[in-house]
Amino acid sequence: MDEKGFATISDVAGRSLHRVSDFNNFDLSFRAVARIDQEKCIRCNLCYVACNDTAHQCIDLIAKDGSVVEPHAYEIQANGKKKP
Repeated sequence: MDEKGFATISDVAGRSLHRVSDFNNFDLSFRAVARIDQEKCIRCNLCYVACNDTAHQCIDLIAKDGSVVEPHAYEIQANGKKKP
């Protein structure tokens, strides 16, 4: 707080209220899509699992032929690896 120039909690409280909006004001057509560096990707699917679990659902697993690829696993113990 000191670094930002605030002395008390009261100085901070309510400063973001102007960012709060009614649901009707959201742009439901807005879509963010993750870009994955294919050269660095190890095909573990952890990005896909994490994205779906946190409700963003912005990653589609697409094969080179354009088909949709199902992830290997959603189980947290699997860490995105294929089941034995």
